[in-house]
Amino acid sequence: MSISECETKIGLEVYGTKASGIGGKIKLLPEDFIVKETLTNGSLASDGVQFNSSGQGEHLVCILKKKGWDTLLATREIAKGLDVGWRKIRFAGIKDKNALTYQFISVWNLSAAEIRRLKIKDIEVAPVAYSRRPINSSELLGNSFHIIIRHITGEEHELSNRIKLIHDELNALGGAPNFFGHQRFGITRPVTHLVGFHLAMGEFDEAVKTYLAYNKLEKFTHVARKILSETWDYEQAFRNFPKSLVFEHRILRHLSTHGEDFIGAIRALPERLEKLFVQAYQSYIFNRILSRRIMLGIPINEAQIGDYVVKTNENGLPSNEAIITDASNIARINSELKNKRMYVAIPLIGFDTILSGGAQGEIERKVLEEENISSKNFLIKEMPELSQAGGFRSAVAPFRNFERPKLFRDSEDNTFYALLLDFDLPKAAYATVVLREFMKSMDPISAGF
Repeated sequence: MSISECETKIGLEVYGTKASGIGGKIKLLPEDFIVKETLTNGSLASDGVQFNSSGQGEHLVCILKKKGWDTLLATREIAKGLDVGWRKIRFAGIKDKNALTYQFISVWNLSAAEIRRLKIKDIEVAPVAYSRRPINSSELLGNSFHIIIRHITGEEHELSNRIKLIHDELNALGGAPNFFGHQRFGITRPVTHLVGFHLAMGEFDEAVKTYLAYNKLEKFTHVARKILSETWDYEQAFRNFPKSLVFEHRILRHLSTHGEDFIGAIRALPERLEKLFVQAYQSYIFNRILSRRIMLGIPINEAQIGDYVVKTNENGLPSNEAIITDASNIARINSELKNKRMYVAIPLIGFDTILSGGAQGEIERKVLEEENISSKNFLIKEMPELSQAGGFRSAVAPFRNFERPKLFRDSEDNTFYALLLDFDLPKAAYATVVLREFMKSMDPISAGF
């Protein structure tokens, strides 16, 4: 089955299901893509949550409801509106820009009354309770999705049959292939992993230049990026780049005043964003390895000798506690896999990574060889804060509450069909990876990814 070029560039080289897709478009309306965070204590980010004024602590936990904002820029704007430092605002996960999203954030040393006075277009911040500690990613359980795919063409019977086949295939897998989704890399400008590669290789000048000037597929700012790639005049670029490119402006301001101090330019960015570059490259390698395993017909829900597997945690979701499969334990492990008490895992390559054994290890070694990189490259001596030790990620992202999708006439244009999907995924899993299995679009950009 053919895969679009923009997906192969981010390591998405295969589908997990064999049935033909239904096409269509997502995110035509923000309300077509609703995401709600769930914490490990059972709290759901949604409308109507009441403020508990009896709590104690200096961190005010709130629900951030946003539309048309990514999380980094939304929290930056909130900090400006509250006249506080950006570091005083914490969050557990990053949410889509082109969606209606609900997530938990915490703000240090502010009252509920101060939060309620905040006025920003398409952003609402609702106080929930005081806490002794800020929100962090360890508290995030997962996300609940309510998604409509529109502009679907075809005969109702044929569409319904394809939808059923895909739904059944995913259920048989026990979830979706746990690829990192399009937004990890940037769909119109898939650049984050390319920056991460240069950082891992110690090529800090190339990392900065790639971030600033790589312009393939992007239209809005391509002229400014093209001029910069021809002149490398950072002062001129600082004047030319649209002010909406906040992070590019930070880098260009630094280079305009400090010359070619590329490490300093990278450090002008928020540390979380700096780390995302290297993590995005880890994600790209993971996608390539998982794609290769699927293409070779090696099951992702059944362990082979040499595979790593991870145990489930107290919430029944894949943990980072890994063991390796050998002849003495493979029968027991595959029994645990069937009962969803373990999951096949693939290493997230870092400087502490020990590769898998068997066929899986061969895949990993081959992909690293093709990338011309090794695990040692993820120990970045010049910028130790960016170093990545590595870890594990399950090959399957398990569903919860994966209802049978509902096909209906598109209310926006009844010459088309639309498909409603409701499902929950664990943290760090991507809804777009589920959607691509149903849609199988050859033009993900036009399809709304």
